[in-house]
Amino acid sequence: MRTYREAGTRRYKWLAIVLLLTACDPLSDYGDLSARVQAFYRAEQARDWEQVYAMRAPEFRWGVGHDYFVTAMGEDSYGWELRDFEVLDVERVAGHVRVALRFDYSVPADNPEWRSLADKHGHLEIEDVSDWVFKDGEWFCRDAGVRKHLPMSDALD
Repeated sequence: MRTYREAGTRRYKWLAIVLLLTACDPLSDYGDLSARVQAFYRAEQARDWEQVYAMRAPEFRWGVGHDYFVTAMGEDSYGWELRDFEVLDVERVAGHVRVALRFDYSVPADNPEWRSLADKHGHLEIEDVSDWVFKDGEWFCRDAGVRKHLPMSDALD
């Protein structure tokens, strides 16, 4: 049988673990933005351009047609593989939230310009920023960054 002290110590250990995990997620102060950012870039990893389009801000979708977006993103992402991504920092800026990320890509072997920037395994790390807005109870990606191989990622300003 455990003593009161042992049970209390165990609770504090779990509390410390929960606080540590929460502190590691820079998005934890923004409700479900963390899950939304994860879902957005997981969809990009899967080349699910339909889902990526659906998660873009309404103003973006109003200005860029669905079929055009899906086709352009499919073509622009040819040969690239988003291997991983990591949220680095979060900042609230004038009505939106700016999320700094690090992306790990595999670069197309047939693109000497990008290949020259990659490591010997063809991997390239890019740090970039995406902007998110909260509308009608949901987070939307306003600007997915300037990763030059995906020009449809820019915002419409």
